Amino acid sequence: GAPRQWLVVTGTNGKTTTTGMVESIMTAAGVSVLACGNIGLPVLDVLIAEPRIDVLAVELSSFQLFWAPSVRPTAGVVLNIAEDHLDWHGSMDAYARDKARALDGRVAVVGLDDPVAAALLDHAGASVRVGFRLGDPAAGELGVRDGALIDNAFSDGLVLADTAAIPVPGPIGVLNALAAAALARAVEVPAEAIAAALTSFHLGPHRAEIVAEVDG
Repeated sequence: GAPRQWLVVTGTNGKTTTTGMVESIMTAAGVSVLACGNIGLPVLDVLIAEPRIDVLAVELSSFQLFWAPSVRPTAGVVLNIAEDHLDWHGSMDAYARDKARALDGRVAVVGLDDPVAAALLDHAGASVRVGFRLGDPAAGELGVRDGALIDNAFSDGLVLADTAAIPVPGPIGVLNALAAAALARAVEVPAEAIAAALTSFHLGPHRAEIVAEVDG
């Protein structure tokens, strides 16, 4: 059949939460989508599923990307890169290079607050290159302004959602939401669907989970 849209998420931390957010956003937009790859179903199972799944929210590890040099996602994000699996990849450069394969499709997205991930953008194969940050977004970026997620890449200062509504605590939750929103905006998902999905998103167990609150 016709090619599917692949929205690919990789990085050292936050992949599963971000991929789940992408799936929730696309569902809120009325699109047939499933999370797959390193979570959920294998990609091949989704490709043969009936009824047809049009969008794949694909979490890919560095190992999967190493073995998949032909991956060309509709949009792909590298969230961050910290030292991990270096015994297998051989070096930090090799590890980062494998992660960067997620950026060789149509739209490349990177976390600008992570210097290693940010450095990959200049060499990305994608024709559209976008960054996201916790601060005020410049042109070509998504970021945070006045307590809201802002799209200054695919739109001109479009408000996407309130940061207070994101159910993942701390800065990592905001960064994950920005990354997921960037992939969704790359395929023209409206702000209303992004806001609705992030507000109702259910965080998986053991991922930035609040254990207790003591004295405020």
